[in-house]
Amino acid sequence: MKESRFWFLFLIAGLVLFLLLGYHIVFIHLLGNYEANISFQSVASRSVSPAYAVFYLLFLVFALYHGFYGLRTILLEIEALARHHRTVTAILVVLGVGLFVYGTWALFAAMKIGAVG
Repeated sequence: MKESRFWFLFLIAGLVLFLLLGYHIVFIHLLGNYEANISFQSVASRSVSPAYAVFYLLFLVFALYHGFYGLRTILLEIEALARHHRTVTAILVVLGVGLFVYGTWALFAAMKIGAVG
């Protein structure tokens, strides 16, 4: 893929993050009873919902892509690292995939806890 396509995906990821975060802030923090929305029982009941699982998974994917692509862009501005752009990219991809696996595991663990609690 050309670099401009990765940049375009970076911009799209930023827009999607803005929308997802806006939804989260409005419906969790601004509407309704804030204290009740962040209680363990409320969070546990939301965690078993497939809609919330998809929401959190999308947030994870877009946040990781946006964050790591931005970090890659910053790192490659450093002249010494620019010469090793493939290595820098590979390291960031491995870290991103690792964090995605960990985040997905945490999501499923939260779903189990919510189903029990």
